Amino acid sequence: MNSLSPEEREVYEIIQKAKRDLRHQPIADFLGSGFGISPKGTTQTPQDLDLEFQNAIRDSNNSTSSQPLVNNGSVAPTKPGNRILQRILNKRSNETHEQWYARIDPVISRTPREEYRAWKATLSSADDKAYDALVRKENEQKRQRMQEADAALWDMFKRDLSCRWVPDANGDYVKVCND
Repeated sequence: MNSLSPEEREVYEIIQKAKRDLRHQPIADFLGSGFGISPKGTTQTPQDLDLEFQNAIRDSNNSTSSQPLVNNGSVAPTKPGNRILQRILNKRSNETHEQWYARIDPVISRTPREEYRAWKATLSSADDKAYDALVRKENEQKRQRMQEADAALWDMFKRDLSCRWVPDANGDYVKVCND
């Protein structure tokens, strides 16, 4: 950690937070499935993020260019930002926009707002439109998952409100519901 530059340290911290989120995702998916909520279905792993970080650092150290990699191979005008982070987010070989979004989503969710804006400025217009469409799609899926959770919780509350505790023959209390 001490050998990292401030720019590398910032990316390292973002990656660590994203890895923590990824490690907790299966638990959230499992708990959500108990309520009938569909899982998020990410394919990224913490090990993938480590590899992304190591490759970006290596590429940064070996590169003579200070410009970030951009999807179509040309260099877009950029605002100042963390070039290593931009390399991770912009790197795309044969990935579809959906695969690219799924890969970078854990990192984007932990990227500070100013770095996010700097990165967004590097996107080509086609990639910017595709990214925005995928964000809208993901937000709609989140909204649907929240509606599913809300319906499941409301059903539990409603069912629980129809129950009452009554004493049985032994003097113990049992729950009796009007189902």
